[in-house]
Amino acid sequence: MKSMILVMDFGDSECQIIKCCDSMLTYGVGYVETANKTISESDVAWNSSYPIIKKKLGVAQQKTMQVAISKLDNTSYIDPIAVKDNVEYTLYVNNRKVASGYKACMDNFPVEIQTAIKQMTSWASPLYHKEPKA
Repeated sequence: MKSMILVMDFGDSECQIIKCCDSMLTYGVGYVETANKTISESDVAWNSSYPIIKKKLGVAQQKTMQVAISKLDNTSYIDPIAVKDNVEYTLYVNNRKVASGYKACMDNFPVEIQTAIKQMTSWASPLYHKEPKA
């Protein structure tokens, strides 16, 4: 099963996590326990105080994601610039870390990575729920 996972680290204890897999987009708040160069389903711990949202991807969205996955499957990009107080993106394709860097430096990312991140964040909108559900 091909997948793409975007972890957005806001510098606090929890991240925004967006997962695209086949025809489903899943996103919510949580953290990644042990992932470094690879990630598995058991590494993602969702915070149940926040809604976990699932959306069915349309045919065009599925095609866009499959093309992105095939382009990025053998990519590796680590932005060397660290930015204090900024969102850090980590992108996994087929459970392998392919990119990481800070939002402030996104213009330096390879175009395919920028496109995948922008696409995933636009589909998973609104991104970050500020208030946990009661």
